[in-house]
Amino acid sequence: MNPTPFDRNQHSDGHRPSHMPIDDLRLILDRLGVAASSDKQLRCAMQQFATWLGEVSGTDLRFDGDGRHHRQDREDRSRQEDSRDWFGELRSVVPRRARLKAECCRWVPRREANLEGSEDQQAEVARVDREYIDRARAMPYCYLWMLDGNHGIPEEMEPEDLAGCFETLAEASELLLDLLDTDAADDHELLEKTLFLLAESVSAARFLVIKANNRPDPDVDAAFQCLRHLTRQRHIYIPRHMRVDDPADPCVWRERQQRIDEMYKQIDRFVDRRQDARQRFEVLQQAVNHVLENDEGDDDQAFEAIDNAARQLIEFGDKPAIGPTLGETIRGFAEEFEEDDTPEGLVELIEYLDREERSVDVAASGRATSPASSTTAPAAE
Repeated sequence: MNPTPFDRNQHSDGHRPSHMPIDDLRLILDRLGVAASSDKQLRCAMQQFATWLGEVSGTDLRFDGDGRHHRQDREDRSRQEDSRDWFGELRSVVPRRARLKAECCRWVPRREANLEGSEDQQAEVARVDREYIDRARAMPYCYLWMLDGNHGIPEEMEPEDLAGCFETLAEASELLLDLLDTDAADDHELLEKTLFLLAESVSAARFLVIKANNRPDPDVDAAFQCLRHLTRQRHIYIPRHMRVDDPADPCVWRERQQRIDEMYKQIDRFVDRRQDARQRFEVLQQAVNHVLENDEGDDDQAFEAIDNAARQLIEFGDKPAIGPTLGETIRGFAEEFEEDDTPEGLVELIEYLDREERSVDVAASGRATSPASSTTAPAAE
């Protein structure tokens, strides 16, 4: 059988895979360190071996012979992860890399069949692999392990499920980014649902990746780091699928994609409602400015216009769509009037906003039954 471009170019021509098993190498050195601590000859040999591995992998693999050689490396990696631009990576490359991996997973069954076929079929494998490799090399940290003869997808695993999980990971990542780019990011419930969908997608993809490849995936890790950051920042508790021992079902990715589509519809409806709320607010703002700028404190008609506009916002009945910014501006309107002269409709509107805020706080405290730190369990560590 002729070697494929993947086999030739990612191994034998000096280009190592983008994702070296560094953690595996450290584990091996660590375990051997126990034996080498009492064997001087083995310790010297392991020091030379660790130096060679470091040069090959481009990583500082030190060996002290006491089983503690990589502790400082772990601390360095932890600091690097804290400073890494995970959201920039999620926005720029994660969806593209995940979709490319999904394509490769769907190519695998035909690829394996062609490798056992005629020369023309093997030539097709070489051509298609080359196209995928070229696309992968255009993106950082994009290693197509599912095309690697040394790893690949196990026979007992359905390639379509792995492809679907990568595809869903891309869609859930884009859903979060699209949400954060709209006014819907202010809505706690929509953000919580979106983060839960991302948590499911990350967990399902990670479960199959580890089962197939026995090592983490850069796209899964990047999505998880963004998820962990947002749950901490927004104090949102995700009750499921944030730990490795609580994986999401990887076989229901189609249903998960349907829920992502439904979330887009909910976001669109919220954005439309926010626009409607702004238009109603502008009517109220014009009525208030008319009274204040023209000193028409005794003009019943002008005050009636304020009352009508304020009650229109109450009837609108969507405090999340009104949002915190408009809410603060509305409270500021009341401060422009003497206490006894504040229009009744404006007072009623502020009371409505206060009631809604209290109900939201109670609901949020009920959801957050666990400390925020528990949302960041090491699902990708």
